[in-house]
Amino acid sequence: MPPDIVQRCDLRLDQPTPRLALGMALRGIANSALDLSDGILGDLAHICEQSKCAARLHIDLMPYAEELKELSPALSLEAILAGGDDYELCFTASPLHRQAILALGQSLATPLYRVGEIISHQPQSPLVQVLDASGGVIATPFTGFDHFK
Repeated sequence: MPPDIVQRCDLRLDQPTPRLALGMALRGIANSALDLSDGILGDLAHICEQSKCAARLHIDLMPYAEELKELSPALSLEAILAGGDDYELCFTASPLHRQAILALGQSLATPLYRVGEIISHQPQSPLVQVLDASGGVIATPFTGFDHFK
């Protein structure tokens, strides 16, 4: 990886922007929330496990750092879904709160993205499924960081 990309990524790692105001403002709106310290696949799976549900993520709706375009498609996908330590918030909320969430993002000057939906968990199905732009399932042989592995 080119040194300038490494330097920009190191800066983001060493000096993350905590979303404290967003977290406080989501009280009464969000059903669940946690920071993405271990990658969205793993962290969203924690929400799903505790809530006894599943989730669908749409890769074409996922925000990611421009630097990831410099990587191979496979490594970029893994970084988007399983990379961590950016400490952005992942939260779930009822579709009834969409307008309030949009307004909240604008008032805090914090871009918020709807990247998927919560669904019923089916036995033998993954807790978090990733779809491509055409709705096809993307195989994800990786997960978020596992502290106990």
